Amino acid sequence: MNSIALPRSCPQDVLESGYVVLLKQTGLLSAEGDDAVRFVHGQLSNDIEHLGPGSVRVAAYCTPQGRMLALFHIWKSGGKVCMMLPRDILPALQKRLQIYVLRAKVKLADESDSIAILGIGGREAETVLSEWFPGLPLALSGKTENETGVLMRVKDAFGAPRYLLAVSSGKLQEMESALSAKLAVCDESGWLLGDIEAGMPQITLPVQDRFIPQMVNLEETGGLSFKKGCYPGQEVIARSQYRGTVKRRMFHGQVKWPEGTAVSALNMAAGADLFDSQGLVCGTVVQSVRRDGKYIDCLAVVQTDAKETGDIHAETPDGPVLTWVPLPYSLTGTGS
Repeated sequence: MNSIALPRSCPQDVLESGYVVLLKQTGLLSAEGDDAVRFVHGQLSNDIEHLGPGSVRVAAYCTPQGRMLALFHIWKSGGKVCMMLPRDILPALQKRLQIYVLRAKVKLADESDSIAILGIGGREAETVLSEWFPGLPLALSGKTENETGVLMRVKDAFGAPRYLLAVSSGKLQEMESALSAKLAVCDESGWLLGDIEAGMPQITLPVQDRFIPQMVNLEETGGLSFKKGCYPGQEVIARSQYRGTVKRRMFHGQVKWPEGTAVSALNMAAGADLFDSQGLVCGTVVQSVRRDGKYIDCLAVVQTDAKETGDIHAETPDGPVLTWVPLPYSLTGTGS
């Protein structure tokens, strides 16, 4: 068996070429039982009843006020509905969902210790993965599975496909060893940067209960169904959509920090405020990551008027100015 390389912060050329990331901060919540599909369908923003065995979907779990508490990647496997989300919010989400199970025949379980999630991407990813999955899910949101694990195609980044691979903890070392022999082993910042490039947010503890789904562009990225019926927050979300009342949107921002300033001194962590040209808070960082030691990239929800009429500053009203990187999808009514 090959040794497993230590993860490192990978530059963009490596992320474009081929890489593997063990997503240690990612957990897995499963729902199993006769009523599992119906229960999950009734709680989330997307259609789970019609989610086929060859697909993966994104869906939000919201408060009755329409604010997001979680954003899942969801698939069906082995008679279960599997929901991938950040580990820092999983226990509380499981406890909250359990309250609404009532008499439904469904069992919720935290499988984070028994199922590991790997992120794999870059130009070489398909060639390497085809050794274990001859029938790769080439279409976006496609899924395939076999004795190796569950492989899912998610949104591209760095001009190349990206995949999520769910494997049992017993197979993890074997797969890590095999993949690290052919791909660069990157730390989780590489996957997070790919999410930012793809315009796909993560809802972590600092930004829970802050945004309705349209603020993070979920209707543009396939995470909202307006035909599936009721779920928590559905009325607020639908009204915002049809009345056009969403005045804040998520954008890809980038900051080059001043020379001689420690990166740790610039607060662009999830939940940090952003300021407009008048010094007023006009936005919130959703997630951020360093790029090549020179920049911080982020996804940020900002007031569209403020973005269109002036500079947006990080950390303080006179802090570094964000520049904007085009998203890989269009936003209706924002001029982006």
